[in-house]
Amino acid sequence: MPKKANIFESFSHSAIQQFKEAFGIMDADKDGLLSSSDLVAAFGAHGKNISRRDAQAMLDEVDGHMNFAQMVT
Repeated sequence: MPKKANIFESFSHSAIQQFKEAFGIMDADKDGLLSSSDLVAAFGAHGKNISRRDAQAMLDEVDGHMNFAQMVT
């Protein structure tokens, strides 16, 4: 079975740091996972109101929980 590529190797250290900063901004409750309430808060902080339903629909596009590694992937 071929070795699975490490997605983090595809980006520079600077890019990974920027992704971490963006994830930290979106993770409003700072639990390491993005939830619909995190996304509602993050969008709202930037002047864009979305419903919990819309936020959950975004998260439903991902297999499993949305943590930092999943976001980068």
